[in-house]
Amino acid sequence: MLGTSAALLLTATIAAGAGQIYSGISANQAASEKAGLQEEQARIALSESEREVEQKSVERRKFLAQQRMSYLASGVSLSGTPGIVQGDTFKEFQQEIDALRKSGVAQYGLGLREAAGTRSSGRASLISGIMSGAGTILQGAASVKGSSTGKTQSEILGFDTKAYR
Repeated sequence: MLGTSAALLLTATIAAGAGQIYSGISANQAASEKAGLQEEQARIALSESEREVEQKSVERRKFLAQQRMSYLASGVSLSGTPGIVQGDTFKEFQQEIDALRKSGVAQYGLGLREAAGTRSSGRASLISGIMSGAGTILQGAASVKGSSTGKTQSEILGFDTKAYR
């Protein structure tokens, strides 16, 4: 039978170990929620860039149509220099469109990588909390058992506990 002080020590040790485990679980849950938000932000960034690409494509189409109409209204044929100008205009718009698309894809990829890192950090916190909590509980139990039997922690656990401090 355990004495009152040994029972209190064991209870406190279990509570401390449970607190460490709970802390790891909480950190993992928080990281998971944050990672979910990061993934959502990545999807929003990609969607926003696609919307900008669509707007720029419409703007290009309208500008080129307006340019053609201006040439034709002036009595200028679209062959020759006007055709070259329109080709250059098309290329410039296309470069902007490509840049917008690449930016969106890059932001999406970055967001997903950040989310993966956050999830990994959460899992590491969970594992650390579980291991720390279990270690605290085992060490406390060994101390209580040792105090009641007169044995050291190293003798009870079967290895040198001082090497791990």
